[in-house]
Amino acid sequence: DLAKDKTVFPVEWRSKITWFESLKLATLSALKICQSGTILFSPAAASFDEFNNYIERGEAFSSYVKQNI
Repeated sequence: DLAKDKTVFPVEWRSKITWFESLKLATLSALKICQSGTILFSPAAASFDEFNNYIERGEAFSSYVKQNI
């Protein structure tokens, strides 16, 4: 869980990263910030704490976007 173990990122980067406890919260925040255009879904790491596999994660992302646009 990268939100809890931030030490995997170099110290210089940590203050520039916005941390979220879930993909849903990150997606909703991105939708708020992005008035128009594209939100690139590019995970930096596995999310087995939240999803069983990358397919489930991608489907969840698509669902969050569709429900909120």
